[in-house]
Amino acid sequence: MHLFEGNKAETRTLIPVLTAFVERHRVTDMVVVADAGMCSAGNLDALEDVGFSFIVGSRISKAPYDLAEHFTRHGDYFADGQILESVRVMGTGEAGRPRRVIYQYKFTRYSHDNRAINAMITRVREDHHRRDPDGQGTAREACLVPR
Repeated sequence: MHLFEGNKAETRTLIPVLTAFVERHRVTDMVVVADAGMCSAGNLDALEDVGFSFIVGSRISKAPYDLAEHFTRHGDYFADGQILESVRVMGTGEAGRPRRVIYQYKFTRYSHDNRAINAMITRVREDHHRRDPDGQGTAREACLVPR
């Protein structure tokens, strides 16, 4: 059991807990699996510096630059379940480190995200219509809410 002050950074708590776990259970090789909350260059560098391997899962909201080459050569078509691998430098300047990045396209994820985006657009339009029922609005409102 470890207790830390509430204002202590995650990087400063993660390594002591993992190191204690490895020592207590005599683990010789451990892979840390985490979600997007761990996906900062500082956290990943700290794990790597003490010898831990890691896998971080995260959704991406827009295609990063390292997918641009794929889009240029193949267009934006992806087969369901298709996997692309790339290397991306995380961090800035001399502190940047190359990281292996694996992308997977899933049609079900695309469909879910598309429904969610369309639901948000519908809510905005309905709210706009309630506030401006005669459709006159202002120039600014016309730019914000397409009809």
